[in-house]
Amino acid sequence: MAQDSEDHGEALPPFEGVVLCGGSSRRMGRDKACVPVDGVPLAVRVARALTAAGAVSVRAVGGDEAVLGAHGLAVERDRYPGEGPLGGVVTALRGGDAEVEIVVVLACDLWNIGPVEIRAVVGALGAAPDAEAAAPVADDGRPQLLTAAFRRRVLPRLESAFTVGERAVRRGFEGARWVPVEGLDPERLVDADEPWQLPGGDQLLPTDGR
Repeated sequence: MAQDSEDHGEALPPFEGVVLCGGSSRRMGRDKACVPVDGVPLAVRVARALTAAGAVSVRAVGGDEAVLGAHGLAVERDRYPGEGPLGGVVTALRGGDAEVEIVVVLACDLWNIGPVEIRAVVGALGAAPDAEAAAPVADDGRPQLLTAAFRRRVLPRLESAFTVGERAVRRGFEGARWVPVEGLDPERLVDADEPWQLPGGDQLLPTDGR
């Protein structure tokens, strides 16, 4: 399935892009961020979508510096490796250029996301100055916070939750203001936890049948 999409909408506020590459990837059977789709590592595909959407800078949090760096993707070390996605989001919001208020944070396995979807979350947040994030809506009505645009001012809330032991982004974000982003193609927002969920994923399965 093609990843490219076009968007000729209004100008967006400046934003940075971050691809989260932490996690054990147990079900994928290898480092998920480096799994190739059409010859390009997953994390690099996501990074290219961020660049195409107009991000002023793009970096990965966590991940294999050698593999991702070979594709031109800067890698920032996760401040809390192995501590779950909330630590990755905290790292994302603490890093980069503090003068760029909005940071789009995407999971590395959003293999089909394109610039239209990214621009939609940025535009929604830019149009809602009182909100601290904008995200598509999950089936349970909660925000999909690993496909989201954040304002940096939400960082103290997330850091506080992390400090007291929370590791899930959704629970760390509870009580914050967010704006739902409607009307996006769900096929563009799918993630992949196992090889069969990727195009050509059967070629990534173990040959011994396990």
